[in-house]
Amino acid sequence: MRHFPRGFARFWLGVAIVTTACSDNCTTTRTVPITLSSGEVLLPVRIPPREGVQHTAYVLRGEVTQGLYATVMQDQPSYFSDCGSQCPVESVSWFDAVMFANALSAREGRPPVYRFQRADRTVEWDTQQRGFRLLTELEWNAISDSVGTAIPEDDQDRRHYEENGGDLSVGSPHVVCSRSRQPMELCGLADNVSEWVWDGWDPEPIPTAPATAHDWRSLHLVRGGAWRADNEPTPTTYRMGRDPGSRSRTIGFRIILETP
Repeated sequence: MRHFPRGFARFWLGVAIVTTACSDNCTTTRTVPITLSSGEVLLPVRIPPREGVQHTAYVLRGEVTQGLYATVMQDQPSYFSDCGSQCPVESVSWFDAVMFANALSAREGRPPVYRFQRADRTVEWDTQQRGFRLLTELEWNAISDSVGTAIPEDDQDRRHYEENGGDLSVGSPHVVCSRSRQPMELCGLADNVSEWVWDGWDPEPIPTAPATAHDWRSLHLVRGGAWRADNEPTPTTYRMGRDPGSRSRTIGFRIILETP
Protein backbone atom coordinates (compact mmCIF):
# COMPACT_ATOMS: atom_id res chain seq x y z
CA MET A 1 0.00 0.00 0.00
CA ARG A 2 1.39 3.38 -0.96
CA HIS A 3 1.38 6.18 1.61
CA PHE A 4 0.35 9.49 0.12
CA PRO A 5 1.49 12.87 1.46
CA ARG A 6 -0.77 15.15 3.47
CA GLY A 7 -3.13 16.96 1.15
CA PHE A 8 -3.45 14.01 -1.23
CA ALA A 9 -6.64 12.02 -1.54
CA ARG A 10 -7.39 8.97 0.55
CA PHE A 11 -10.02 6.57 -0.70
CA TRP A 12 -12.61 4.48 1.10
CA LEU A 13 -15.32 2.45 -0.65
CA GLY A 14 -14.80 4.42 -3.84
CA VAL A 15 -15.80 7.78 -2.31
CA ALA A 16 -13.13 10.46 -2.10
CA ILE A 17 -12.26 11.71 1.38
CA VAL A 18 -9.99 14.70 0.87
CA THR A 19 -7.87 16.03 3.70
CA THR A 20 -6.66 19.58 3.18
CA ALA A 21 -3.13 20.53 4.11
CA CYS A 22 -3.52 22.57 7.28
CA SER A 23 -1.81 22.90 10.62
CA ASP A 24 -4.74 22.64 13.02
CA ASN A 25 -8.28 21.68 12.13
CA CYS A 26 -8.74 19.90 8.80
CA THR A 27 -12.01 19.21 7.09
CA THR A 28 -13.14 16.49 4.74
CA THR A 29 -15.28 16.87 1.66
CA ARG A 30 -17.55 14.22 0.17
CA THR A 31 -19.21 14.32 -3.22
CA VAL A 32 -21.91 12.13 -4.70
CA PRO A 33 -21.74 9.69 -7.65
CA ILE A 34 -22.76 10.53 -11.21
CA THR A 35 -25.20 8.30 -13.08
CA LEU A 36 -25.04 8.16 -16.88
CA SER A 37 -28.19 8.30 -18.98
CA SER A 38 -27.72 4.53 -19.53
CA GLY A 39 -27.68 3.87 -15.77
CA GLU A 40 -23.96 3.21 -15.12
CA VAL A 41 -22.48 4.81 -12.02
CA LEU A 42 -19.27 6.83 -11.77
CA LEU A 43 -17.81 7.20 -8.29
CA PRO A 44 -16.09 10.40 -7.12
CA VAL A 45 -12.35 10.22 -6.55
CA ARG A 46 -9.53 12.68 -6.09
CA ILE A 47 -6.85 12.18 -8.73
CA PRO A 48 -3.12 13.03 -8.60
CA PRO A 49 -2.40 16.68 -9.49
CA ARG A 50 -1.51 17.38 -13.11
CA GLU A 51 0.50 20.48 -14.03
CA GLY A 52 0.20 21.57 -10.40
CA VAL A 53 -3.61 21.61 -10.47
CA GLN A 54 -5.78 19.33 -8.36
CA HIS A 55 -9.00 18.12 -9.99
CA THR A 56 -11.95 16.07 -8.88
CA ALA A 57 -12.91 13.18 -11.12
CA TYR A 58 -15.49 10.44 -11.44
CA VAL A 59 -14.42 6.90 -12.32
CA LEU A 60 -16.70 4.23 -13.73
CA ARG A 61 -17.36 1.81 -10.86
CA GLY A 62 -16.48 -1.21 -12.99
CA GLU A 63 -15.32 -1.89 -16.51
CA VAL A 64 -17.30 -0.63 -19.51
CA THR A 65 -19.99 -3.25 -20.11
CA GLN A 66 -20.94 -4.91 -23.36
CA GLY A 67 -24.33 -3.23 -23.11
CA LEU A 68 -22.96 0.29 -22.72
CA TYR A 69 -20.41 -0.24 -25.48
CA ALA A 70 -23.10 -1.53 -27.86
CA THR A 71 -25.40 1.38 -27.02
CA VAL A 72 -22.72 3.99 -27.68
CA MET A 73 -20.84 2.39 -30.58
CA GLN A 74 -23.57 0.26 -32.19
CA ASP A 75 -21.15 -2.65 -32.15
CA GLN A 76 -20.61 -5.87 -30.19
CA PRO A 77 -16.97 -6.96 -30.45
CA SER A 78 -16.77 -9.24 -27.39
CA TYR A 79 -15.59 -12.82 -27.71
CA PHE A 80 -17.72 -13.66 -24.67
CA SER A 81 -20.90 -12.09 -26.02
CA ASP A 82 -22.94 -14.92 -24.50
CA CYS A 83 -21.89 -13.66 -21.06
CA GLY A 84 -24.47 -10.89 -21.48
CA SER A 85 -24.85 -7.13 -21.61
CA GLN A 86 -23.68 -6.63 -18.02
CA CYS A 87 -20.36 -8.40 -18.58
CA PRO A 88 -17.27 -6.36 -19.50
CA VAL A 89 -16.66 -5.56 -23.11
CA GLU A 90 -13.42 -7.20 -24.25
CA SER A 91 -11.66 -7.86 -27.53
CA VAL A 92 -11.37 -4.09 -27.96
CA SER A 93 -8.24 -2.19 -28.98
CA TRP A 94 -6.79 0.95 -27.43
CA PHE A 95 -8.13 2.84 -30.44
CA ASP A 96 -11.59 1.39 -29.80
CA ALA A 97 -11.40 2.61 -26.19
CA VAL A 98 -10.33 6.13 -27.19
CA MET A 99 -13.08 6.39 -29.82
CA PHE A 100 -15.62 5.09 -27.31
CA ALA A 101 -14.63 7.83 -24.85
CA ASN A 102 -15.21 10.53 -27.49
CA ALA A 103 -18.51 8.97 -28.54
CA LEU A 104 -19.73 8.75 -24.94
CA SER A 105 -18.80 12.41 -24.45
CA ALA A 106 -20.92 13.36 -27.46
CA ARG A 107 -23.81 11.21 -26.22
CA GLU A 108 -23.72 12.84 -22.78
CA GLY A 109 -23.37 16.38 -24.14
CA ARG A 110 -19.69 16.87 -23.29
CA PRO A 111 -16.75 17.96 -25.45
CA PRO A 112 -14.48 15.23 -26.84
CA VAL A 113 -11.09 14.85 -25.19
CA TYR A 114 -9.13 13.11 -27.95
CA ARG A 115 -8.08 14.30 -31.40
CA PHE A 116 -6.68 12.09 -34.15
CA GLN A 117 -3.92 13.77 -36.15
CA ARG A 118 -3.56 11.70 -39.28
CA ALA A 119 -0.69 13.76 -40.74
CA ASP A 120 1.76 12.78 -37.98
CA ARG A 121 -0.10 9.67 -36.84
CA THR A 122 -0.73 10.76 -33.28
CA VAL A 123 -3.64 10.82 -30.86
CA GLU A 124 -3.74 14.00 -28.78
CA TRP A 125 -5.32 14.48 -25.36
CA ASP A 126 -6.76 17.97 -24.93
CA THR A 127 -6.40 18.40 -21.16
CA GLN A 128 -8.62 21.50 -21.21
CA GLN A 129 -11.68 19.48 -22.23
CA ARG A 130 -13.84 17.79 -19.62
CA GLY A 131 -15.23 14.85 -21.53
CA PHE A 132 -14.78 11.15 -20.85
CA ARG A 133 -11.33 9.61 -21.23
CA LEU A 134 -9.10 6.70 -20.26
CA LEU A 135 -7.34 6.74 -16.91
CA THR A 136 -3.62 7.46 -16.76
CA GLU A 137 -1.38 4.93 -15.05
CA LEU A 138 -0.92 7.31 -12.09
CA GLU A 139 -4.69 7.50 -11.68
CA TRP A 140 -5.10 3.76 -12.10
CA ASN A 141 -2.50 3.15 -9.39
CA ALA A 142 -4.26 5.53 -7.03
CA ILE A 143 -7.64 3.84 -7.34
CA SER A 144 -6.15 0.33 -7.19
CA ASP A 145 -4.44 1.25 -3.91
CA SER A 146 -7.83 2.22 -2.55
CA VAL A 147 -9.39 -1.21 -3.01
CA GLY A 148 -6.47 -3.59 -2.39
CA THR A 149 -4.69 -6.15 -4.54
CA ALA A 150 -5.93 -9.56 -3.50
CA ILE A 151 -7.80 -11.99 -5.74
CA PRO A 152 -11.34 -12.24 -4.33
CA GLU A 153 -11.83 -15.49 -2.44
CA ASP A 154 -14.91 -16.28 -4.50
CA ASP A 155 -13.29 -15.56 -7.87
CA GLN A 156 -13.88 -19.04 -9.22
CA ASP A 157 -13.02 -18.14 -12.80
CA ARG A 158 -9.41 -17.20 -12.08
CA ARG A 159 -8.85 -19.97 -9.54
CA HIS A 160 -10.23 -22.50 -12.00
CA TYR A 161 -7.87 -21.12 -14.64
CA GLU A 162 -4.90 -21.41 -12.27
CA GLU A 163 -5.81 -24.98 -11.38
CA ASN A 164 -6.00 -25.92 -15.05
CA GLY A 165 -2.47 -24.80 -15.85
CA GLY A 166 -3.31 -21.53 -17.58
CA ASP A 167 -5.39 -22.96 -20.41
CA LEU A 168 -6.89 -19.92 -22.17
CA SER A 169 -9.90 -22.02 -23.21
CA VAL A 170 -10.86 -22.40 -19.54
CA GLY A 171 -12.72 -19.62 -17.74
CA SER A 172 -14.41 -16.39 -18.75
CA PRO A 173 -15.27 -12.93 -17.44
CA HIS A 174 -18.24 -12.41 -15.11
CA VAL A 175 -20.93 -9.77 -14.68
CA VAL A 176 -19.32 -6.43 -13.79
CA CYS A 177 -19.18 -5.83 -10.02
CA SER A 178 -21.23 -8.97 -9.32
CA ARG A 179 -18.69 -10.03 -6.70
CA SER A 180 -18.30 -6.67 -5.01
CA ARG A 181 -19.53 -6.64 -1.41
CA GLN A 182 -20.07 -2.88 -1.32
CA PRO A 183 -22.39 -0.92 -3.65
CA MET A 184 -20.13 2.16 -3.45
CA GLU A 185 -16.86 0.35 -4.10
CA LEU A 186 -14.70 0.37 -7.21
CA CYS A 187 -14.43 -3.17 -8.53
CA GLY A 188 -12.81 -5.35 -11.19
CA LEU A 189 -9.25 -4.06 -10.79
CA ALA A 190 -7.85 -7.41 -9.67
CA ASP A 191 -9.95 -9.72 -11.82
CA ASN A 192 -12.45 -9.92 -14.71
CA VAL A 193 -10.51 -8.11 -17.51
CA SER A 194 -7.28 -6.14 -17.66
CA GLU A 195 -7.68 -2.51 -18.71
CA TRP A 196 -6.23 -0.21 -21.33
CA VAL A 197 -4.95 3.08 -19.91
CA TRP A 198 -3.87 6.23 -21.74
CA ASP A 199 -0.12 5.89 -21.27
CA GLY A 200 2.38 4.63 -23.78
CA TRP A 201 4.42 1.61 -22.73
CA ASP A 202 7.55 2.02 -20.62
CA PRO A 203 9.27 -0.90 -18.84
CA GLU A 204 9.22 1.10 -15.60
CA PRO A 205 6.26 3.08 -14.26
CA ILE A 206 6.73 6.81 -14.85
CA PRO A 207 6.05 8.79 -11.63
CA THR A 208 4.94 11.90 -13.50
CA ALA A 209 2.02 12.93 -15.66
CA PRO A 210 2.08 11.14 -19.05
CA ALA A 211 2.53 12.70 -22.46
CA THR A 212 -0.53 14.35 -23.95
CA ALA A 213 0.12 12.93 -27.43
CA HIS A 214 1.02 9.42 -28.53
CA ASP A 215 2.30 7.99 -31.79
CA TRP A 216 -0.39 5.48 -32.64
CA ARG A 217 2.26 3.05 -33.90
CA SER A 218 3.90 2.70 -30.45
CA LEU A 219 2.97 0.23 -27.70
CA HIS A 220 0.36 1.24 -25.14
CA LEU A 221 -0.16 0.18 -21.57
CA VAL A 222 -2.51 -2.44 -20.11
CA ARG A 223 -3.04 -2.64 -16.34
CA GLY A 224 -4.68 -4.96 -13.82
CA GLY A 225 -5.72 -8.55 -13.31
CA ALA A 226 -8.07 -10.56 -15.49
CA TRP A 227 -10.05 -13.81 -15.42
CA ARG A 228 -6.96 -15.34 -16.98
CA ALA A 229 -4.22 -15.65 -14.32
CA ASP A 230 -0.76 -14.25 -14.94
CA ASN A 231 2.49 -14.79 -13.09
CA GLU A 232 2.25 -11.73 -10.88
CA PRO A 233 2.51 -11.55 -7.06
CA THR A 234 -0.68 -9.47 -6.94
CA PRO A 235 -3.10 -9.00 -9.83
CA THR A 236 -3.13 -5.20 -9.79
CA THR A 237 0.65 -5.07 -10.31
CA TYR A 238 0.20 -6.52 -13.81
CA ARG A 239 1.34 -4.11 -16.54
CA MET A 240 2.17 -4.91 -20.13
CA GLY A 241 2.77 -3.08 -23.39
CA ARG A 242 0.47 -4.00 -26.25
CA ASP A 243 0.03 -2.86 -29.83
CA PRO A 244 -2.78 -0.25 -29.66
CA GLY A 245 -4.57 -1.98 -32.51
CA SER A 246 -4.50 -5.43 -30.88
CA ARG A 247 -7.54 -7.07 -29.30
CA SER A 248 -7.67 -9.71 -26.59
CA ARG A 249 -10.48 -11.57 -24.82
CA THR A 250 -8.77 -10.65 -21.52
CA ILE A 251 -8.62 -6.85 -22.07
CA GLY A 252 -11.28 -4.18 -21.67
CA PHE A 253 -11.22 -0.68 -20.16
CA ARG A 254 -12.97 1.79 -17.87
CA ILE A 255 -13.43 5.53 -18.19
CA ILE A 256 -12.96 8.63 -16.06
CA LEU A 257 -14.72 12.00 -16.16
CA GLU A 258 -12.64 14.92 -14.93
CA THR A 259 -14.33 18.01 -13.49
CA PRO A 260 -12.89 21.52 -12.94
